[in-house]
Amino acid sequence: MKKMDDNPEKECGMKIIGHVTIWPKGQVVIPKEARETLWLKPWDDLLVLMKWEMAIWMVKSSDMKKVIEYMQEFMAK
Repeated sequence: MKKMDDNPEKECGMKIIGHVTIWPKGQVVIPKEARETLWLKPWDDLLVLMKWEMAIWMVKSSDMKKVIEYMQEFMAK
């Protein structure tokens, strides 16, 4: 049985850092903590991925190769 203090973020590698609102033109503002942690700056290119028609991920285009490699390792376990 898991302890109450176990950190689920460590297990899945994901962290909820806030929420966004979609503006009428389809724009969203990425939370400041995410921008700072991921070193995002104006005009960075992001890829938008969709999973199961209910989850959206945004990944810096320059990091996509690393993300694919990580996912392949994770799925091989």
